[in-house]
Amino acid sequence: MIRAKRLTGLNPLSYIGSEPISPLEFTIQTRAPKSGTTSDYNNWNVGTIWLDAPTKNVWQLVRKAGRVATWIMLGAGAGDLIKLTADDGNGVTPTAGNINLIGGGANLTTTGTAGPNSLTVSLAGITRYSVQVGGVANDLTQIPNGTNGQVLTANTGADPSWEDGNASFSTGTFTPVLEFGGGTTGITYSVQYGQFTKIGDLAFVFMELRLTSKGSSTGVAVVTGLPFTLSASGSNVDILMTLIKDVTPTGGILGYHGAIQDATTDCDLKQDRSAAAGLSFDDTNFANSSVFKLQGSYFTT
Repeated sequence: MIRAKRLTGLNPLSYIGSEPISPLEFTIQTRAPKSGTTSDYNNWNVGTIWLDAPTKNVWQLVRKAGRVATWIMLGAGAGDLIKLTADDGNGVTPTAGNINLIGGGANLTTTGTAGPNSLTVSLAGITRYSVQVGGVANDLTQIPNGTNGQVLTANTGADPSWEDGNASFSTGTFTPVLEFGGGTTGITYSVQYGQFTKIGDLAFVFMELRLTSKGSSTGVAVVTGLPFTLSASGSNVDILMTLIKDVTPTGGILGYHGAIQDATTDCDLKQDRSAAAGLSFDDTNFANSSVFKLQGSYFTT
């Protein structure tokens, strides 16, 4: 005689060795689930749907093993990063909550709706890198740090700068121009170079001019085209002038300097004398092969 196996408990399938399937659970929380958190492991069964109310992200618990709960995002709310990929086609995934970029030259792109959250990138071991916001290479605009409103900006293709509304830093190049009596007729150069560094309202400048022809213009010598206007302080600012080749001062001169003019981007070229007013350099002090340099600092507007 065969005895029928008795059904036990609330599981009508227990007699064939099947386990009951937990009913679908749904929870609304004020944060995202955490894989390694004990409460998130113990309190929820596989299949649980989790709604992160502030972000409206929807997660599901798909696996529990080794005291680690594996949650996957079913849907992302507005303002969340949906996808992070490198331009070599490989996905970039977080490690211990961080996204680390270790060389390789791959650029990152994101898709998704902009929101209040931020993406922080730590570039370990990389000495040169760039961030791009917008469609133009090296066009960086308004990347706040979230604390002091600091913003990283850069002109397209060159010369990055940093500012927070109170202080700033920038560096770059400019083209100084030698004039005689306000004219530049026929003046040519083998080197016509200027470089600046600006910290706050203080500018450091360096200029080098190597002539191949001094041209036909005549009159007082002035270098124009400085990158920033001298602040209207009521007086000019003197900078160092170095005569390298074929610049001949007038007799009886003790020294020479550049004098940046108040509220302008012009630098007069001056000769110093004792017991008498200084003289201006003019076209007669220069030759077709003249070489000179200027360097110094001044406060800008």
